[in-house]
Amino acid sequence: MGIKLSYSSIESYKTCPLQYKLSKIDKIEPEGTTIEAFMGTLVHETLEKLYTDLINGKLDTLRELEEFYTNEWRLRWNPEKVKIVKRNYTPENYFDVGKNCISGYYRKFYPFNQALPLWVEKDFTIDLGEGIEITGVIDRVDRAEKGKYEIHDYKTTGTLPDKDWCEENEQLGIYQLALQEQFDDVEEVRLIWHYLRFDTEREVKRSPEQLNMLKEKLRTTALEILNQKEFEPKKSVLCDWCQYWKHCPLKKHALKLEDFGPEEISEEEGFQLATRYGELHEKIRELEEELEAVKKKLLEYARANKYLAVVGRDCEIKIREYDNVELPEKNSPEYLAIKNEIMAAGLTDELMEIDRFKLSSRVKNAQLPASLMSAVKQFCGISKYSKFYFSQKKKEYTL
Repeated sequence: MGIKLSYSSIESYKTCPLQYKLSKIDKIEPEGTTIEAFMGTLVHETLEKLYTDLINGKLDTLRELEEFYTNEWRLRWNPEKVKIVKRNYTPENYFDVGKNCISGYYRKFYPFNQALPLWVEKDFTIDLGEGIEITGVIDRVDRAEKGKYEIHDYKTTGTLPDKDWCEENEQLGIYQLALQEQFDDVEEVRLIWHYLRFDTEREVKRSPEQLNMLKEKLRTTALEILNQKEFEPKKSVLCDWCQYWKHCPLKKHALKLEDFGPEEISEEEGFQLATRYGELHEKIRELEEELEAVKKKLLEYARANKYLAVVGRDCEIKIREYDNVELPEKNSPEYLAIKNEIMAAGLTDELMEIDRFKLSSRVKNAQLPASLMSAVKQFCGISKYSKFYFSQKKKEYTL
């Protein structure tokens, strides 16, 4: 059994296995798109027009590109199909962002003679064997000079990643694998992301060793997906942008409530039960905080009066304090010193891995050889912890 994956489908699987299944296995088409994706698609298509026309000998003006973008927006805009998650922004805000991305890029790179564009929106397939294929579309490939290539990818996202993210990201490395399969003279490849909102580029390079590791990582991911039995939903900050809510057990109820009025929502059984659970959960949290405060004062009272039990109405609280050995970090010199003393004391069967609870018990009961006790005191922290034992009593005290 084979599998076709792309960078985006791999990211979908990592983000939410259920979303991947619905989209790539069940082939369920999303009912719409988000405005970020809508705007990003039109910006990509506008830059695709720019470079396609350049390859064919035509240098578009900025006005021509802006008119193309504007006309496509008006032609394809459908408020019922395009979801706006951030309600404080309007479609016009996003339209302006896209237009600024285009104009900023145009002014920065005009007259676009930095290198020779070879590929624009190029489809590719990489065969990794065992029925595993990696597919995708490269925004643009340029040849800077013989043997030297550039892979460009446009981003309209509202966040600018740090350099560490770019070093770890797999997307343009996959594109380089595709490039090297098609050209025999590849000596150097610059991988460049254009973050258009920020007028900023992020650039990395991949060594042959890194590309080989990437191939193995892709194979591993593909086999993991092939062997996956349960594609569980995974909640994240990206859920609000997902178009599969009506198929998701984490979101179906929220989607159902979107069609209800305030009175209908308040009478819906699930809403009532979840609301009550939340109220009780908050009460429990408040009671737990109060209980901890009472325990602290009760311990202080018992210590001051040298009590081991304190009686209340219908109850008795027994209080016990124990020594707690705080071990040093495992395999540290201090840890190994204690372990050596344990072995010398002939306690290897019981304490070879230094059972903290057994060691604490032996410290409390003075059941350790002097040298081991000395090592424990030298290398470990010994603190006190208390336990409270509640028992109900026949009512003897009245108020």
